Amino acid sequence: MIELATIDSTKLSADQHNAQAVARARPIVGEGPRPQSRYQRRTVKARDQRFTDAVAFAYRMDWPLNVGITVSWSALVAAGEHHDGHCLGRGEWERDCYLRHELARCRPPSPNSSPFVALWGRDVGRKLGSHIHLSLYWPAWSDRYIEKLSALLERMTGSSADYVLPPYTQDTVARSVCGGWQVDMNRRRDSMASALEWARYIAEQDAKHPGSPEVKGKAFGISQAIGKAAQERARGMLECGKAPEVRPDRLGHSRFNSVRNRARPEPTLKPSGLVLPSAQIKRPRS
Repeated sequence: MIELATIDSTKLSADQHNAQAVARARPIVGEGPRPQSRYQRRTVKARDQRFTDAVAFAYRMDWPLNVGITVSWSALVAAGEHHDGHCLGRGEWERDCYLRHELARCRPPSPNSSPFVALWGRDVGRKLGSHIHLSLYWPAWSDRYIEKLSALLERMTGSSADYVLPPYTQDTVARSVCGGWQVDMNRRRDSMASALEWARYIAEQDAKHPGSPEVKGKAFGISQAIGKAAQERARGMLECGKAPEVRPDRLGHSRFNSVRNRARPEPTLKPSGLVLPSAQIKRPRS
């Protein structure tokens, strides 16, 4: 009896050890990043390269990406103050479009007449919920420009600012009371390296939030001023060491003056009231 009891207890302890090993090796659903497919890895790598090229082109054009904005729509809907004029009642894609449109329309003037320069990424995370990250060029050599940006975010989100600091004094210079929006400054000495890291963080949003629901609308984007078409138009002049002349319109769409897109002569008013280009007006013979 003793020998049988000893054998049974030994067998039981071995079974317990095997069960514990299986329990430790069993994957827990919902925890840890899921392995990406080859297509997803190629997509993230290509997007990272596009964002890297856009940042490099922005710095060559003297448009440093000095401001980062994070807006959590879930936090604003759940805990925001909901002041009049907010856009929280719009759809997910519509309010993100409205946010970028207003940032482009209300940006402060700059000495080099810069267009709207930005890149952005949208996703749904476990902590922030539905949110958007933006990296953009916002002239910030005066305190009132950061105050203007904060006031603009207050109007669009319906949540007032908890504090607004002078530019480049802290990493985070403005934040809402509910934590729904935040403004960060690129204060590193190597500003371009910091902008590249932030761009890489935005480009890899879907990999950081595995299993998140599908985002309605476009999830990632680059403004036209630093997009692929703008880079191709300016490549010849940048290789020659000349910065192309940029004529941005009201919404930040850049237009480079080249042979194909050269400014036409200004119209001149004739005495009869007809408006013709100055090259077509016949001069009287002397």
